[in-house]
Amino acid sequence: MGEHHFKAFANNHLAFSYLKTEIEDLWNVEFEELDNTCKHRFRSRDDVNQWLIRYWHLAKGKFVPIGRYKKGKVYEIYNGVEQNQELFKIIEDQAMPMICINDNENVDFEPMKERIKQAFDKILPEKSSFEK
Repeated sequence: MGEHHFKAFANNHLAFSYLKTEIEDLWNVEFEELDNTCKHRFRSRDDVNQWLIRYWHLAKGKFVPIGRYKKGKVYEIYNGVEQNQELFKIIEDQAMPMICINDNENVDFEPMKERIKQAFDKILPEKSSFEK
């Protein structure tokens, strides 16, 4: 077989699970790179992160495709409460197993913050033990 070339991998900012053996596999191949990363108390620009493990498995074909939106969905925050109604409904209806809420520097997050809090308060009216 020839060498594989990949155009890009999508980082959808949802949680991924890894087996311990998969991590050990990468450590056996890239020990120095991972070891150097572990020596830094704070992340530096030369450090690797969990995406390396994800890319490693994608490149090796060690993944199982899942249907779109079965695992979760990433939501971009837009200016204006009206433009974010789908997000609020997803939270209140608990329609996704997992969501990621992305803001960006061009969005005034303050009006959204209160509305997102209201959506979560609707489904989680009681504080958890670690919030008390």
